[in-house]
Amino acid sequence: MSDNISTKNPDEEPATSENTLISASYDEICEALDVLYIPSNHSGRVHFMQAYPAAAAHIFGAELIVHDVEGGQDKEHLAVLEAEAEERQFELRDVAKSLKSKSASGGVLDKDYVDSVITTAGRDLALLLYAPRYVDAVFPPEKDLEVALMPEAAPPPQPVIVDTPEDGFEIPTEPITYAELLERIGKPSDN
Repeated sequence: MSDNISTKNPDEEPATSENTLISASYDEICEALDVLYIPSNHSGRVHFMQAYPAAAAHIFGAELIVHDVEGGQDKEHLAVLEAEAEERQFELRDVAKSLKSKSASGGVLDKDYVDSVITTAGRDLALLLYAPRYVDAVFPPEKDLEVALMPEAAPPPQPVIVDTPEDGFEIPTEPITYAELLERIGKPSDN
Protein backbone atom coordinates (compact mmCIF):
# COMPACT_ATOMS: atom_id res chain seq x y z
CA MET A 1 0.00 0.00 0.00
CA SER A 2 1.36 3.39 -0.94
CA ASP A 3 2.30 5.97 1.68
CA ASN A 4 0.83 8.79 -0.40
CA ILE A 5 -2.82 7.87 0.12
CA SER A 6 -5.19 10.80 -0.10
CA THR A 7 -7.36 11.50 2.90
CA LYS A 8 -9.59 14.03 1.16
CA ASN A 9 -13.15 14.38 2.38
CA PRO A 10 -15.50 13.56 -0.53
CA ASP A 11 -17.94 16.22 0.75
CA GLU A 12 -15.35 18.92 0.00
CA GLU A 13 -14.60 17.92 -3.58
CA PRO A 14 -16.62 19.70 -6.26
CA ALA A 15 -18.51 17.47 -8.66
CA THR A 16 -17.62 17.85 -12.32
CA SER A 17 -21.30 17.78 -13.21
CA GLU A 18 -24.54 18.30 -11.37
CA ASN A 19 -25.60 14.81 -12.50
CA THR A 20 -22.46 13.01 -11.31
CA LEU A 21 -23.49 9.79 -9.61
CA ILE A 22 -20.14 8.55 -8.38
CA SER A 23 -18.05 10.15 -5.65
CA ALA A 24 -14.90 12.03 -6.61
CA SER A 25 -13.00 9.49 -4.45
CA TYR A 26 -14.59 6.45 -6.14
CA ASP A 27 -11.58 5.47 -8.28
CA GLU A 28 -9.26 5.95 -5.32
CA ILE A 29 -11.28 3.73 -2.96
CA CYS A 30 -11.63 1.06 -5.67
CA GLU A 31 -7.87 1.00 -6.12
CA ALA A 32 -7.30 0.90 -2.36
CA LEU A 33 -9.70 -2.04 -2.04
CA ASP A 34 -7.82 -3.84 -4.83
CA VAL A 35 -4.39 -3.46 -3.23
CA LEU A 36 -5.35 -3.90 0.44
CA TYR A 37 -3.86 -7.11 1.81
CA ILE A 38 -5.32 -8.00 5.20
CA PRO A 39 -3.80 -11.26 6.53
CA SER A 40 -0.65 -10.71 8.62
CA ASN A 41 -0.46 -7.11 7.40
CA HIS A 42 -0.88 -4.95 10.49
CA SER A 43 0.91 -1.98 8.89
CA GLY A 44 -1.26 -2.11 5.77
CA ARG A 45 -4.44 -2.21 7.85
CA VAL A 46 -3.29 0.77 9.94
CA HIS A 47 -2.50 2.80 6.79
CA PHE A 48 -5.90 1.90 5.36
CA MET A 49 -7.61 2.88 8.64
CA GLN A 50 -5.90 6.27 8.56
CA ALA A 51 -6.82 6.94 4.94
CA TYR A 52 -10.34 5.47 4.88
CA PRO A 53 -11.75 5.25 8.42
CA ALA A 54 -15.33 4.54 7.31
CA ALA A 55 -14.27 1.74 4.95
CA ALA A 56 -11.90 0.35 7.58
CA ALA A 57 -14.64 0.25 10.21
CA HIS A 58 -16.88 -1.66 7.80
CA ILE A 59 -14.20 -4.09 6.62
CA PHE A 60 -12.16 -4.74 9.75
CA GLY A 61 -14.83 -4.63 12.44
CA ALA A 62 -14.39 -3.43 16.00
CA GLU A 63 -12.43 -6.42 17.32
CA LEU A 64 -9.75 -6.32 14.63
CA ILE A 65 -9.42 -2.55 14.97
CA VAL A 66 -8.99 -2.87 18.75
CA HIS A 67 -6.40 -5.60 18.16
CA ASP A 68 -4.50 -3.41 15.67
CA VAL A 69 -4.57 -0.40 17.98
CA GLU A 70 -3.98 -2.07 21.35
CA GLY A 71 -2.38 -5.38 20.40
CA GLY A 72 -3.26 -8.92 21.38
CA GLN A 73 -1.74 -12.34 21.92
CA ASP A 74 -4.20 -14.84 20.41
CA LYS A 75 -2.85 -15.53 16.92
CA GLU A 76 -5.61 -18.04 16.07
CA HIS A 77 -8.36 -15.57 16.90
CA LEU A 78 -6.51 -12.87 14.94
CA ALA A 79 -6.42 -15.18 11.90
CA VAL A 80 -10.20 -15.66 12.16
CA LEU A 81 -10.77 -11.88 12.42
CA GLU A 82 -8.49 -11.30 9.42
CA ALA A 83 -10.33 -13.92 7.34
CA GLU A 84 -13.71 -12.36 8.18
CA ALA A 85 -12.35 -8.92 7.31
CA GLU A 86 -10.98 -10.19 4.01
CA GLU A 87 -14.44 -11.55 3.09
CA ARG A 88 -16.01 -8.14 3.83
CA GLN A 89 -13.25 -6.47 1.78
CA PHE A 90 -14.01 -8.67 -1.24
CA GLU A 91 -17.77 -8.04 -0.86
CA LEU A 92 -17.26 -4.27 -0.69
CA ARG A 93 -14.83 -4.37 -3.61
CA ASP A 94 -17.37 -6.30 -5.71
CA VAL A 95 -20.14 -3.82 -4.86
CA ALA A 96 -17.86 -0.89 -5.67
CA LYS A 97 -16.70 -2.40 -8.98
CA SER A 98 -20.28 -3.03 -10.16
CA LEU A 99 -21.65 0.24 -8.78
CA LYS A 100 -21.71 2.19 -12.04
CA SER A 101 -23.42 -0.52 -14.08
CA LYS A 102 -25.99 -1.41 -11.42
CA SER A 103 -26.78 2.15 -10.30
CA ALA A 104 -27.88 3.39 -13.70
CA SER A 105 -28.80 1.76 -16.96
CA GLY A 106 -29.27 3.63 -20.21
CA GLY A 107 -28.97 6.93 -18.40
CA VAL A 108 -31.78 6.05 -15.97
CA LEU A 109 -30.99 5.95 -12.26
CA ASP A 110 -32.00 2.78 -10.41
CA LYS A 111 -33.02 4.65 -7.27
CA ASP A 112 -33.96 1.50 -5.36
CA TYR A 113 -30.51 0.00 -5.91
CA VAL A 114 -28.69 3.24 -5.07
CA ASP A 115 -30.76 3.74 -1.91
CA SER A 116 -30.18 0.13 -0.82
CA VAL A 117 -26.39 0.42 -1.22
CA ILE A 118 -26.32 3.74 0.62
CA THR A 119 -28.54 2.43 3.42
CA THR A 120 -26.45 -0.71 3.83
CA ALA A 121 -23.13 1.17 3.70
CA GLY A 122 -24.10 4.03 5.98
CA ARG A 123 -23.43 7.71 5.32
CA ASP A 124 -19.65 7.86 5.77
CA LEU A 125 -18.86 4.80 3.66
CA ALA A 126 -21.44 5.73 1.02
CA LEU A 127 -19.74 9.12 0.56
CA LEU A 128 -16.67 7.24 -0.71
CA LEU A 129 -18.81 5.64 -3.41
CA TYR A 130 -21.62 8.02 -4.38
CA ALA A 131 -21.80 11.78 -4.92
CA PRO A 132 -22.92 13.65 -1.79
CA ARG A 133 -26.29 14.67 -3.27
CA TYR A 134 -27.39 11.02 -3.48
CA VAL A 135 -26.09 10.16 -0.02
CA ASP A 136 -27.70 13.30 1.45
CA ALA A 137 -31.07 12.19 0.04
CA VAL A 138 -30.88 9.02 2.15
CA PHE A 139 -28.84 10.32 5.12
CA PRO A 140 -29.13 14.08 5.53
CA PRO A 141 -25.99 15.74 6.91
CA GLU A 142 -26.02 15.75 10.72
CA LYS A 143 -26.30 19.52 11.09
CA ASP A 144 -29.41 19.57 8.90
CA LEU A 145 -30.83 16.55 10.71
CA GLU A 146 -30.35 18.17 14.12
CA VAL A 147 -32.23 21.29 13.02
CA ALA A 148 -35.02 19.24 11.45
CA LEU A 149 -35.48 17.13 14.59
CA MET A 150 -35.19 19.98 17.09
CA PRO A 151 -38.54 20.94 18.60
CA GLU A 152 -39.36 24.63 18.32
CA ALA A 153 -39.70 25.32 22.04
CA ALA A 154 -37.99 22.46 23.80
CA PRO A 155 -37.70 22.71 27.58
CA PRO A 156 -34.16 22.81 28.98
CA PRO A 157 -32.72 19.38 29.74
CA GLN A 158 -33.36 18.18 33.28
CA PRO A 159 -30.59 16.63 35.38
CA VAL A 160 -30.69 12.86 35.59
CA ILE A 161 -30.65 11.41 39.07
CA VAL A 162 -29.18 7.93 39.16
CA ASP A 163 -29.25 5.60 42.12
CA THR A 164 -26.19 3.41 42.44
CA PRO A 165 -27.23 -0.24 42.01
CA GLU A 166 -26.43 -2.75 44.74
CA ASP A 167 -23.42 -4.09 42.83
CA GLY A 168 -21.77 -0.67 43.08
CA PHE A 169 -21.59 0.00 39.32
CA GLU A 170 -22.48 3.62 38.67
CA ILE A 171 -24.17 4.56 35.43
CA PRO A 172 -22.27 7.49 33.87
CA THR A 173 -24.19 10.73 33.44
CA GLU A 174 -21.37 12.54 31.63
CA PRO A 175 -19.76 11.59 28.31
CA ILE A 176 -16.85 9.20 28.62
CA THR A 177 -13.98 8.36 26.30
CA TYR A 178 -13.54 5.04 24.52
CA ALA A 179 -10.62 4.19 26.82
CA GLU A 180 -12.78 4.89 29.89
CA LEU A 181 -15.55 2.72 28.46
CA LEU A 182 -13.14 -0.17 27.88
CA GLU A 183 -11.81 0.27 31.40
CA ARG A 184 -15.31 0.09 32.87
CA ILE A 185 -16.71 -2.80 30.85
CA GLY A 186 -13.50 -4.64 29.95
CA LYS A 187 -11.85 -5.13 26.58
CA PRO A 188 -13.30 -7.52 23.97
CA SER A 189 -12.24 -11.04 24.82
CA ASP A 190 -9.15 -12.53 23.23
CA ASN A 191 -10.84 -15.94 22.87
